[in-house]
Amino acid sequence: MASDHSTPETANGNVITKRFPIVIDQQPYEWFPPTITAEELRHLASLPAADTVDLFHKVPGKGDIAVLPGSTVDLTEVIGPDHFSSAAVGARSGDGRFLLLPTDYATLLSNGVQHSEDADQRILILKSFPLPPGLYKQERVDVLIKIPPGYGDQGIDMFWTCPRLELLSGQAINATMDIGSSENIQWEGREYTRWSRHWNGYGDTPWRPGLDAIHTILSRVRWCLANPNGTL
Repeated sequence: MASDHSTPETANGNVITKRFPIVIDQQPYEWFPPTITAEELRHLASLPAADTVDLFHKVPGKGDIAVLPGSTVDLTEVIGPDHFSSAAVGARSGDGRFLLLPTDYATLLSNGVQHSEDADQRILILKSFPLPPGLYKQERVDVLIKIPPGYGDQGIDMFWTCPRLELLSGQAINATMDIGSSENIQWEGREYTRWSRHWNGYGDTPWRPGLDAIHTILSRVRWCLANPNGTL
């Protein structure tokens, strides 16, 4: 558990040792004194600046309350750990349901990856994803990823692309489906062809709960697209 950088105060000559448990983006911390500012929360969790990432306080019975720059949170008002989460600016508009982990949206933003999602169908689209130069007939591709219900504790299994990718060499891409295959996904009037690239069972590449997230998925998709006939 990460600790804060503050020093306990004293009262009547006795050192106050009570620390308040808080959780930021699923990471536990301890804090003293019993109040914490928005800036201290961001510093504690190494969050990006407020103009790129919003911060929220989950208050029982009230939902997620925005923690605005310059504001202070009283850690004595909630029984048990105070829970906080972050999201890219504007990502929490709408009905409040999200497909990814809160920090994933900031990662997508910092990587310049445009995306769309459908939380009900658990579909994530990486839009106009750049391809390695000189390898494919195409320069960019939309990548469809099915996010499992247990995402965070488990990762993705495979992905789909639109259009179907073709190598400049004319060589076939192993373990990919042709147009019309029942393994492909029809989404919003377009056909995404499957790349069968399984995560588990490849030696030193298992999903690591608590460590892996969208940054791992992006890295894996990039590797697979750069090594279309490589072995995971």
